Amino acid sequence: MHHFLLRALPLLVSLLGVLPSPTVLAYTFTTIQVQDAVLTEARGINSRGELVGFYADGQAGLFHGFVAGGENYRLTQHPRCQCHSPLWPQ
Repeated sequence: MHHFLLRALPLLVSLLGVLPSPTVLAYTFTTIQVQDAVLTEARGINSRGELVGFYADGQAGLFHGFVAGGENYRLTQHPRCQCHSPLWPQ
């Protein structure tokens, strides 16, 4: 048994050199905050690669949408949006 292990050791060492090295993934996290919002939440990425989500304004606590791409974002409100409910009851 001892001789078998000594003979197999060079083969095992050579196989270890052939195995791919583990891949290290690097992620970048960015804080997203719509100005004057009390809540901002990203919900997905659209077909253009832009981040989409919603926010609650700090005045009335109503929900609205946003689309962010690069350093800029634009605030949106779809005509059929059902997200006009208040964040807190009046």
